[in-house]
Amino acid sequence: MSIHPFGRMFSRSGMFGALAVLLLAVGQAKGQNLITNGDFEIGPYLSRGTVGGWTVGGPGFVMVLGAQFSEGMTNGSWAVALDEGGNSQGNTLSQTIPTIPGQTYIFEWDGGIFGKPDATISVRFQAIGNTIRFDETIAPPVFNSFNANDTEFHHFFRTFIADSTSTTIRFTDVGNLNAQADLIIDAVSVIPMPAPTPSPTPTYLPLLNADFETWPFNYPGVVANWIVGGNQHIETITQGATSPNNKGHSAGFSVGGDSFNNTLSQTFITTPGQTYNFDFDAGVYGQRNGAPLQLRAQILNSSGPFSATVTPPEAGTIHPVQATFAHYHFTFIASGTVATVQFTDLVGANGGADIMLDTVSILPVVPTYLQWQATYFNLAQRNDPNYGGW
Repeated sequence: MSIHPFGRMFSRSGMFGALAVLLLAVGQAKGQNLITNGDFEIGPYLSRGTVGGWTVGGPGFVMVLGAQFSEGMTNGSWAVALDEGGNSQGNTLSQTIPTIPGQTYIFEWDGGIFGKPDATISVRFQAIGNTIRFDETIAPPVFNSFNANDTEFHHFFRTFIADSTSTTIRFTDVGNLNAQADLIIDAVSVIPMPAPTPSPTPTYLPLLNADFETWPFNYPGVVANWIVGGNQHIETITQGATSPNNKGHSAGFSVGGDSFNNTLSQTFITTPGQTYNFDFDAGVYGQRNGAPLQLRAQILNSSGPFSATVTPPEAGTIHPVQATFAHYHFTFIASGTVATVQFTDLVGANGGADIMLDTVSILPVVPTYLQWQATYFNLAQRNDPNYGGW
């Protein structure tokens, strides 16, 4: 990109033993990020063609930008720009990581466009082992602004099964005639797909982590105090929220990709015959490219289950603060001592939009005095203040 004169001042400056393989397997089981410098917070900064921990290829117009030369970021203070300082394409950024053949991995990253492109800028992202595990090209969102605070990012999420002891992650910018725009990438991670979480011991109400503000965040397949099931494409993320102050986290369904039948559930203790209020907020982040997204809410217990399907509102925006939520209110009567609340996204073919869930509440309905009185006293007793009165 040609509008950064400061950027043009910089020039482009084994084998595992049995123990190492064991340590690799143990470490990966814990789910740490296998990418080095995935948030680009490690120097060198503002040095064209050099990115710590990564290999730069192609024309080499790649630079870590931040501070007064920032073009936007999602994590920390720095992000990497491709096609920086000119008009080029085919710049590559790659890193080879250790993997375990047969293990499923989650590959995530944030991408956006800074500036005002003259043509479409796309990014090709690949995972390459003995064979190509996936190879996709997609166009990140464009806000058409030279203000770094306006750069909009989309969160991308893919899974792959390793077929080698090492896998190369590679980004390539695609699209020429873009001297006034750069492709920005941040928050790159590759982690092993977590194993399904065992069912926890039922807890007393209120629900735990009902506003999704409990760590970990941005961890696919893991939501604190909840069970993630189905395709497990759910994570706690900032793509719109209703608490706290509309700027917090929420649970995102099918984040960063295209999937459905992802489930989120929590089991709690109930009183048989008790009526409960069931409330939650739901909205849509992003721009839908298929049928309207739907969310099914269920209360599963020993008998008489409750189920409702809602179509959350959509603002067609990639601005988290502009995502629109609707509040949903239901009641149900518990038929046993334990119940499970479960949410399921029902519609696929929506890689550009996610259902967001927030502020879930299940609490017993507290009867009014007249309701209580009518339950325990007949008409004559209710009319006798010495018997059925206060």
